[in-house]
Amino acid sequence: MAAAAADPNNAELAAAVTAAESGLATTQSAYDATQTAATSDDVSTALAFAEAAKAAAEAIGYTPDATATTASETASQAAADATAADTAALAAAETVAKSSGMTLNVGTVRFNINTGAMTFNGKPLTDASESELAERCRAMLNAK
Repeated sequence: MAAAAADPNNAELAAAVTAAESGLATTQSAYDATQTAATSDDVSTALAFAEAAKAAAEAIGYTPDATATTASETASQAAADATAADTAALAAAETVAKSSGMTLNVGTVRFNINTGAMTFNGKPLTDASESELAERCRAMLNAK
């Protein structure tokens, strides 16, 4: 940035500085979104924003070292595992729902009607299945 101030007539340098500032802003925004999603235990969204932050940083010259690459691969695998487990649990619940007289207990889902908050075994649900579970709870309550 100081170089641009030293040579204010250099259009190429000014464009590079503008691109770097924009890239840093994009990286920071994606990083902040990653932190928010991670705090909410929303693994898929956190991973997507983390990948966006990494791509924005690489676009302005960041080169990940071995530690960063390993952490990225580990996070990607964890997100894939969480998604697969969620899909398997939903498939199992659907199979059980179609089998009369059969129940499947994999945990406890609690739904607060007043706030709309849901938890599974005491942890907040924040992934895509939350809305489906909320709708099913509402339907069961309305059916009574």
